[in-house]
Amino acid sequence: MNFKVIHQKALRTAKRLHEAEAEMILVLQEVDEIEGYLHLGYTSLSAYMIGSLKFSEAGAHHFITVCRKAKKVPELQSAIQQGNISISKRSEEHTSELQS
Repeated sequence: MNFKVIHQKALRTAKRLHEAEAEMILVLQEVDEIEGYLHLGYTSLSAYMIGSLKFSEAGAHHFITVCRKAKKVPELQSAIQQGNISISKRSEEHTSELQS
């Protein structure tokens, strides 16, 4: 298999990853809004993500920070859903900005 084929596969996979991240933000916003994690015996969204969804503590923290900030900032929500901002990239570049 030549590199061009592998590169195309990587591009397709990255696109699916970004789409899944954007969808996860929407789902987490819904779970957070209705406190759905309580139905499964978790005391917080973070505990739910770590225990049930198998996120790392850092990953759960970052997704929660982004999902709550995006709920308050429509421009961020829109940029994430349109694929203009990657959650992973946002994590590396703007974690401190999101927490403010």
